[in-house]
Amino acid sequence: MPRKQSSGKVRIIGGQWRSRRLPVADLPGLRPSGDRARETLFNWLQPELPGAVCADLYAGSGALGFEAASRDAASVVLVERPAPPPGPTLPDVDAVIQWIETTLFQQQT
Repeated sequence: MPRKQSSGKVRIIGGQWRSRRLPVADLPGLRPSGDRARETLFNWLQPELPGAVCADLYAGSGALGFEAASRDAASVVLVERPAPPPGPTLPDVDAVIQWIETTLFQQQT
């Protein structure tokens, strides 16, 4: 069976960053969790998330960690082992943080 062509993006399902698309590297073996699976998981976890400390182990694309942060987790640690190959595997975290700061600043003024 031929490999399905990756869209190269993963969508945040809910929370303050809902519908934002994060870039994902097209690497062998990197398969971000699907939208439905993440939506079900986070519907179960939602009562526990606000203020929680979360660890996204085997982060890969970072989809689970960014989803938790979007849903008001106090902090998120992304862990990927072994170290990813050269090239971007996670979204540009600096760009995401800049977008968050800009968005929050605009909402407060």
